[in-house]
Amino acid sequence: MPANGVRLSVRPFLAEGDALVAKILFGPCCECQLSRPTTRNFFAVAANFLAVEGDMPKAVHSIRITHRQSGLVIAEGPLGFGGITPFEGNLYISRNCLRTKSLRPNWVPGLCIYKFLYVWLDLRLPDGSREPSLGWMYWLPNPLLPFIAFRPAVPRVSPMLQVDDIVG
Repeated sequence: MPANGVRLSVRPFLAEGDALVAKILFGPCCECQLSRPTTRNFFAVAANFLAVEGDMPKAVHSIRITHRQSGLVIAEGPLGFGGITPFEGNLYISRNCLRTKSLRPNWVPGLCIYKFLYVWLDLRLPDGSREPSLGWMYWLPNPLLPFIAFRPAVPRVSPMLQVDDIVG
């Protein structure tokens, strides 16, 4: 059983061969209960019968991003395409979730081989100081990634930012 006390359990209806696949996919914390094998399609069964036993974590409905030193709220909004989108450990913020107009481009360009061209953003603080290269924005984005296009982005883990998950 994992250290957090949560145990994955694949519910009944797995065939014997599917139990081995479940152990490989879900690791040693998975207990496969073999009874009444009615299907050989493991993936359909796992999607329907995979459950977490114990306390379920509450869903995060929105996120607040704050500058640690000044307490300035940079963004606050719901998770998802229309709000704050997590992607590759970063947070891409839609315009309606921005709570400040202090993120300004510093005109230092960058290139990602699969997300294309971006520019770094500085945070201009109310006292006149600035936090250089705190975020970035893709100005010529990959058309296959529309959720990063023209959105300010910040790293989820940064010593300069505090990211709070708001559970509701």
